Amino acid sequence: MASITAVEVGLIAEFRKRFQSGELNEDQSRDLFLVRWIRARNHNLDKAEEMLRKSLKWRKENDIDNISSWEPPKEIEAMVPIDILGTDADNIPYIVLNMGKVNLLQIVKTGQQATAIKYIQKTYEVVERQITGEKKQRDGTPVTAGVAIFSYKGFSFKTCANVGVAELFLNISKSFEANRPEILNKMYVINAGKAFTVLFSLVKPILATATRNKISVYNSASKWKPVLQKNIPADILPVAFGGSNSAFEFKGGVQFDDGGDDVEEGDELLPVSLASAGKTTLVVEVSEKNSTINWAFQTDKKGISFTITSNDKTNVENTKVDSHLKLSEGSITCDAPGDYVFIFDNTANSEVQELQYRFDVRSTSGAKQLAFD
Repeated sequence: MASITAVEVGLIAEFRKRFQSGELNEDQSRDLFLVRWIRARNHNLDKAEEMLRKSLKWRKENDIDNISSWEPPKEIEAMVPIDILGTDADNIPYIVLNMGKVNLLQIVKTGQQATAIKYIQKTYEVVERQITGEKKQRDGTPVTAGVAIFSYKGFSFKTCANVGVAELFLNISKSFEANRPEILNKMYVINAGKAFTVLFSLVKPILATATRNKISVYNSASKWKPVLQKNIPADILPVAFGGSNSAFEFKGGVQFDDGGDDVEEGDELLPVSLASAGKTTLVVEVSEKNSTINWAFQTDKKGISFTITSNDKTNVENTKVDSHLKLSEGSITCDAPGDYVFIFDNTANSEVQELQYRFDVRSTSGAKQLAFD
């Protein structure tokens, strides 16, 4: 989290006066705690107060202050493999969730959603307490946020298509945004196949832009391992993820998986910036007649229009899609080789936004081509 600005110093002082003695505990009275709520509501103190008061009520109703002493059922620990990897030399905490091995269908079938959420909240609470105290990094900077690794190895369409599972994800995401603002420094989503893309399109509208900007998504191990090795200390990172931490084991005995080969390269969504009131062009090169181009894309703020042209011909007329609400997917068969031009039209929107996209080119034999600029 960025350092507190001179403007925020004054806002924090005014914000603190809105709460009577005893309403906030010692940690909640600290500047670094209060500024999180102020920033989450873009310096609007009325909205920040409303948000914090609702969260304080939620904490009381769910006995969050005592949740760290709660012992979850062993079957939940096995079904929800989330845990704290440790803290690095800068006192930054790291958590990991083996999402592909969370038995979501069984949790829903047996009606244990509330217990599963409570277990996840316990982990979040332990992390938050580590970053709301007075711990500092080696350079003296206060520790204000943690790092998360979510692995989606084995996460299936059958799971994400279940209504109960979708509701569970939405409830977890809503609770995180409402009650734990600004505690995420970075989230690495790894082994993220197409099922994750569908799930993320459902959850994305709930997440604040600041939260979404801290999430990096990778599919194949060849992409995410170097990133994790660069950004996470080797003694924190498990061996299966490219580190040297061989001692870590999840409660419940669930083992790590490094991703293997069942997640195809090229399935991840790639980011590109869309200029405000402008158009962005991406070119897909097709080398064989009758090849198929499959596409998928999403935007982070508003819907856009797109057109596909090739060889002085319009293949897909200008089409408006709600790409900010759900993943937009489609395909065309190419009647000739050449460059197929995707024109993403953001002219109706006054804001710069991020487009995440994927192209998959298949020849008539089914062979995959990866040729786009």
